[in-house]
Amino acid sequence: MKRVMLALLLVPFFVASDAHAVFQGVLKSGVQTTVIVTPPGNAAAATVLLAKKSRLAVLGTLTASPFGTAQLALPVLPKGERVIIAVSVPPQGTTTVQVVQGAINDQVAVSQDADIVYNVVPGP
Repeated sequence: MKRVMLALLLVPFFVASDAHAVFQGVLKSGVQTTVIVTPPGNAAAATVLLAKKSRLAVLGTLTASPFGTAQLALPVLPKGERVIIAVSVPPQGTTTVQVVQGAINDQVAVSQDADIVYNVVPGP
């Protein structure tokens, strides 16, 4: 009975969610990676997750104040997995998420809650 009640409470959340997953590209294993969140004029938050098959592990969280910057240096990424950056912005807010890894310097503008996904491939 408790499981049914929990499922009924969570269904509207998943049905009404406006979050979008964006496949951004690939990162290399064995290379230092940095995630930077920069919101212009509003607060923003991001959670960096590592996905392995059906399990998720939190690598870190970032919270940036208005006009501020939050940065997270990730350890060496294992190959064959995915990195998911779950970004939360307030209504009518925006933020820029930057992922730096060697020569890779991706910048993604986010105007609503979104998930940014990278595949991790064998490195150098």
